[in-house]
Amino acid sequence: MARSKVSRTDEHRFFLGLSVAILAIALAGFMRTYLLVPQLGLPQGALAFTSLVHAALSFG
Repeated sequence: MARSKVSRTDEHRFFLGLSVAILAIALAGFMRTYLLVPQLGLPQGALAFTSLVHAALSFG
């Protein structure tokens, strides 16, 4: 079976791009519910934003 020649630099660039894409998707998914809560206001019955940040730092 023939092996394709892919340089380490290309491989690192690919996985770096993939990591950035995954991070962007995760941030976009949590943007309204966690990250923009101070600007948009809290939904009824939601935890305070500081509680969410504290929990993320404690368990993250």
